[in-house]
Amino acid sequence: MKYLTAARRVLTRACVFYTVLITAAYFLGASVNAAWLPTVPTVVSLLCFALWLGLSAEFLASDLLTAPIRVILHFAATFLLFYLTFLRLGGYLKNGGSLFTAAAVYVFVYAVCAVVVLLVRWLTAEAETKGKPYRSLFDAREEGKKDGEYEPQFGDKREERRR
Repeated sequence: MKYLTAARRVLTRACVFYTVLITAAYFLGASVNAAWLPTVPTVVSLLCFALWLGLSAEFLASDLLTAPIRVILHFAATFLLFYLTFLRLGGYLKNGGSLFTAAAVYVFVYAVCAVVVLLVRWLTAEAETKGKPYRSLFDAREEGKKDGEYEPQFGDKREERRR
């Protein structure tokens, strides 16, 4: 059951990414240059890229690593797929200028999106903890002990020595 919910989250994110990517591609093709309208290989490439983005977003959402490490690993994984999907198969390797431009545009778009996502996550995490009162980890009253009563973490060594 846990795998089905994870698969559903991945596919939902992939569908959202695919919708945004395909809409942007058709918008650029319609408004900027008619030659930029996506072809069937481009649509399939966008689908593969969206599925990979959905999978890597699941990793990005986990709390196993710190946020900077997650973002760096997510960037590396998505840039690798961007390179394989669009730059390698898209024919950008023939011209160094277009390869650099495409990579620079991807890095810029990723940086903007990462800043927005991390800012939203930070603000929502702050809002969740804002209304809650501070709870000390060392407050004896919260654990049901009397004020001033001390209980050693690993047992009382003095009592064992006296025996």
